[in-house]
Amino acid sequence: MEVYEKWEGIYYEHLHRELAPVTDEAWAQIDEEASRSLKQYLAARRLVDFEGPLGWKHSSVDLGRVENLAVAQMDSVERARRQVLPLIEFRVPFSLARRELEAAARGATDVDLSAVIASSRSASLAEDGAIFHGFEDGYIAE
Repeated sequence: MEVYEKWEGIYYEHLHRELAPVTDEAWAQIDEEASRSLKQYLAARRLVDFEGPLGWKHSSVDLGRVENLAVAQMDSVERARRQVLPLIEFRVPFSLARRELEAAARGATDVDLSAVIASSRSASLAEDGAIFHGFEDGYIAE
C-alpha cells in the first residue's frame, strides 16, 4: 500500500514516513513547525508572483516559446523544440533526537524542533538567494 503524505495541500508518497520511527503526533508537530518556519523565512514569495506548490510530479514551467531546429535536407517539415524551465528542488536533511520524538508521542508541547527550524531557514535562504541573486546552474537569471 502506498502512503501519501500531505504538506501544504499536496500529497507526497516520496517521503517514506512509514519507514521512520516517528509517531503521527510527532509528524504533526514537525509539519506544523516546518510550515510555520517556511512561511516566516520565505521572503521572495511575498514579492514575486508564483504558482504553487504544484506537486511532486510537476517538473518544469512552460515558457510559451519554441526553438527552431535545423531542417533536414529535402524535407519541408519544420521542427521546433518547446522551451521549458526545469524546477529546482531545495532539500535540507535534518534529524531529531529520539527522546524528543518520544516526548511528542506522549503529548509534550515543547518538543525541541530547532533542527526543523534551521532546515527551513536554510532552504528558505537558498530559495531566496536563487530568486534575488540568480542561480546559474538552475537556469535562474540574476
